Amino acid sequence: MAEFLTSETFKEKVFDYANEKEWKYKSDLPGIIDFYADWCGPCKMVAPIIEELSTEYEGKLNVWKVDTEAQ
Repeated sequence: MAEFLTSETFKEKVFDYANEKEWKYKSDLPGIIDFYADWCGPCKMVAPIIEELSTEYEGKLNVWKVDTEAQ
């Protein structure tokens, strides 16, 4: 299942944009980040695909979701 990220968990698991000047991805696994909003039609259409990928590639791929309205 995709993991929901806050700004703090994003900085811990993906990239610490507050302290780093150069891009440095923190995970050893490839990752997909779904930036979404609850009202977004295309976001709702892609959500089941994102969940399917997270289940199918569990342990091989990080799948994260960021609610753009909350963060």
